[in-house]
Amino acid sequence: MSGIIQLSSTCLQPTPDILLQSLGYPPHHHPATPLQETMDRAYRFYREDTRPRGMIKKTDPGQAEQLFQIEDRESSRIPLDRIIPRARHFSLFAFTLGEPVSDRINRLFESGDSPTATLLDRIASLACDRAGQILSRRLEREAGNDSPAGIPLRILLYSPGYCGWKLSAQHRLFDRLKPERIGIRLSETCLMIPLKSISGLFLGGDPRIHIFTPSYPFCKQCRDKTCLQRRQEMERRPNHNGGFYGNLN
Repeated sequence: MSGIIQLSSTCLQPTPDILLQSLGYPPHHHPATPLQETMDRAYRFYREDTRPRGMIKKTDPGQAEQLFQIEDRESSRIPLDRIIPRARHFSLFAFTLGEPVSDRINRLFESGDSPTATLLDRIASLACDRAGQILSRRLEREAGNDSPAGIPLRILLYSPGYCGWKLSAQHRLFDRLKPERIGIRLSETCLMIPLKSISGLFLGGDPRIHIFTPSYPFCKQCRDKTCLQRRQEMERRPNHNGGFYGNLN
């Protein structure tokens, strides 16, 4: 898979249960009428305003390593130092939901409708995350026949701003991928515009290459510990032969 990618808003839309859990509600929570009405309004704006578009460009280990120059990292060691040499799939990636949904979120906040704005903002963020998950699975299926016998392929997305990879690395990534072609540009502070966009590097290999202990210096400032969540999701995901990865200890 390479080039411009089209995904439907419907396939990216998080379920109400996933949305509520992301906000701290328990699974299968039944929202009261005011919250349900606000959710319905936020989902309607999401369907009206999203313009999903992405792009993927395959690369090689040498070019991937060039994305992690010393000025683009928060410490001398980052997890990607040990992941890249063990990977066998490399793709640059960028994706956006488009300008209209970000503009809608801003207008809702400015008009004082913070509840709808907050829910729409969360729906859009979850949709961007979902795009990365969907495309990583597509890449896994496409590359499945190239996997050595008995060794499953697991592809994860790594993005500037996470796991010790500085946000300023967006410049290097954008120089190679040119996501301006799908309407994404960088602000002076390296934030992507439209705001509801993601970018990074898909890396794939044996599932164990993605496992690391969050004990790097920058891990102390990380509140989400998404690396542990990604490991749990990886163990639950079926591989291209229909089996499961199982416990990776």
